[in-house]
Amino acid sequence: MVDTHPEATDGTQTVTTADSSAENVSFSAILNPINPSRVLIYRIAPNNYTLGFDQRPLLTDTSVPRSNPDPAKLASTILDPTSNIVALKFNDTVNVYGVAATSKIVALLSPFVEPITPEVKATNGIIAGCTAGDKAWIAYQKQNVKKENVIYYSEVSAPKANNSSFAADNVRDKTALSLFHDTKRLWVVYQEPEGKLVAYNHKDQSSTDVAPDKSQFIKGTPITSVFVSADKIDTTKAPKFKSSNLLGRVIIYWVKSYNDSPVLYRSYADVDSKFTVLQFSTPTSATSDSVTVHLTAQIGSVMDKQEQVNRLYVSKLGEDNITQVTDSWLPDDDSGKGGKDGTKE
Repeated sequence: MVDTHPEATDGTQTVTTADSSAENVSFSAILNPINPSRVLIYRIAPNNYTLGFDQRPLLTDTSVPRSNPDPAKLASTILDPTSNIVALKFNDTVNVYGVAATSKIVALLSPFVEPITPEVKATNGIIAGCTAGDKAWIAYQKQNVKKENVIYYSEVSAPKANNSSFAADNVRDKTALSLFHDTKRLWVVYQEPEGKLVAYNHKDQSSTDVAPDKSQFIKGTPITSVFVSADKIDTTKAPKFKSSNLLGRVIIYWVKSYNDSPVLYRSYADVDSKFTVLQFSTPTSATSDSVTVHLTAQIGSVMDKQEQVNRLYVSKLGEDNITQVTDSWLPDDDSGKGGKDGTKE
């Protein structure tokens, strides 16, 4: 049962659900670097909060989840059950990061366990990450000495991390985060206290509203961004990407309350190397059947170049599962309703 209030006192959407036990479904999806026809899913196992794993074909949802069934008998890292999992492909392998339950230390969990050095703590458990070439970053939020909410990031592709902070301001406490790199600049997507989502360009220190209307977003919405570089896009369908100035397209995903249900939404912007801000499309449902999802569960994604779609992994409302849906890079029009529920044939 879902209780939805489209307008809170500050104008943002609030949605609460009676099934709170399944809200925090934390996972990350990534293509198998050895066999790209398969997807690796890393998650926080729901019963014991250790690192779980399953592998499934790219085109179906068939899987056999695995995790440490008894951490008391076999030592394992116990994770913060409300935190995030981040899987990144660099150094010729998949690197999985998470947040320890008690210390809140951010650590590499696979292929071996190692805290980020110098030590990094994500006090609210929320982390995000991305890669560009041989570089990789993990972002997290904490308060500075002035009690201001600050987004920090660590370059983790070297044995000793390089820790720094974004100059982004007006950051919501416990905001979800998403990182992407447009081949020239690192961006972070976050939620402001008033509810709007913002994409912040670190190099130029400029920001863009994903949508000007804060009622497009629920409070504490999960966020995922996918940057599709121009060399991956079929220019017979989108000739404008032949332009040397266009670096690619970024697609942002989040949760909105629609018809009293939490629905996966999206907006996209074409990234031009000459401009420091983005122009986002009108927000719309990411799938034609407006799939309903858990309010705070992570949203995973992998790119499918052959089909020119993002394969999104979500936890559907009322279920503790991870299900695939698809969303086109190049919708037929700006409505963006080119996606579909991948579980229905």
